[in-house]
Amino acid sequence: MKCKSQFTTAIKDINHKKNPDITPELQEIAKYYKIGVEDLLHNIDIMKRQEIIDQHPYAIFQTSDKRWRTYISDETKPNSRRAVSRTNLDDLYNDIVKVYRQREAKENLGKMHLEIVYEKWILWRRDMGTDPNTIKKDLSNWKRYVLNAKEYAIADYVITNITKDILENFFLEITKNHALSHKQLANLRSTLSGVFKYAVKLGCVPRSIIFDVDYKQFRTRCKPDDSKKDAYTDEERKKILLYLENKTDVYSLAISFAFRLCLRIGELQALKKTDVVGCRLKVERSIRRNQTINDDLSFNPISYVVDERNKGNTTAGKREVTLSPQAQKIAIKSIKLYPDGDYLFMNNGKPILGRMFNENLKRVCEILKIKYRPSHQIRFTTATNLAEAGVPINQLSYELGHSDVKTTFEYTRQRKADARSQALIAQVQDI
Repeated sequence: MKCKSQFTTAIKDINHKKNPDITPELQEIAKYYKIGVEDLLHNIDIMKRQEIIDQHPYAIFQTSDKRWRTYISDETKPNSRRAVSRTNLDDLYNDIVKVYRQREAKENLGKMHLEIVYEKWILWRRDMGTDPNTIKKDLSNWKRYVLNAKEYAIADYVITNITKDILENFFLEITKNHALSHKQLANLRSTLSGVFKYAVKLGCVPRSIIFDVDYKQFRTRCKPDDSKKDAYTDEERKKILLYLENKTDVYSLAISFAFRLCLRIGELQALKKTDVVGCRLKVERSIRRNQTINDDLSFNPISYVVDERNKGNTTAGKREVTLSPQAQKIAIKSIKLYPDGDYLFMNNGKPILGRMFNENLKRVCEILKIKYRPSHQIRFTTATNLAEAGVPINQLSYELGHSDVKTTFEYTRQRKADARSQALIAQVQDI
């Protein structure tokens, strides 16, 4: 057991913290004094208030009208002070304590390191409902590029001390030897922009300096984006569908179904039997990964929930898409083989898992000696096939559930010109 003098020192240390956490040390102190932790915190607050009042530089006095008066320093007033008057002494004390605590809070904001502001920004985004997956990517980029910076470790800088030159030198350091792609640079810039914008919101800095930086100078230092979003070729697609044609396990059926539509994996998982209406398929919901974030920025285990909103929460996501005759056959086959439950593709009484879908797809690709691409690349494959077959871009955009056709253009992975296209190109160029 600690001695009383050690506890007194510990209380003094806690006394200087703005919001002391309920730590094991604090609980031990409360146990020593045989009081509750909340009572101990209340006593500590009283000590803080008394310390502020004791250090107040102006006299506190009562005038003939029985009012209590003092002065508070104020650079905007004559003699750099302003008078404060209250009928009750406790009210005057409250005013004094409030002013000094506000000043202390403002001073502490200006002393925050960038890393602290970043952590507060992450928790604020969590509380505002930002997708945990998005936050996870931000944390990964932050650790990889910001925390690993050597010469210009801006995370350790007090945010008010970060200048345009420091930021530019930081970007020069991390883009050295073409270490970042254009996309990685853009993501990191977006993250820093969000942090500085939040710093303005907190009152740490009067304005964000992130937009003072000229990013054009760093783009030539980036490596080309290595997009892995290539589509399956026609030959590969046919091999996979032929291999799965007579298989009856639920994941084989789901993969075959996916190769004939433009669905997101979450949409495929959330399809219900009642969504199949003849040659049309209703796409009305999605399976979403759910993972909560703790105050220490750790993540709780992943769970899966059925979300009645589509990705992006736009009206374009909820749609009726075309089912080919083969897709209809697969849907009917799945309903007959697995009649129990509401969902079209179920395993062990629950909707199929995206992870297991990809594991099964990967195994098929290994058997057929085909380069594996995950579920989202099936969506790219179908989009590319439909685009090359001449489906109008606005119709293709609807099938994909996009609200903007610009996104649809990014989904069509145009292949090298085939013999017919090559002949047409040569003919046009010959005129």
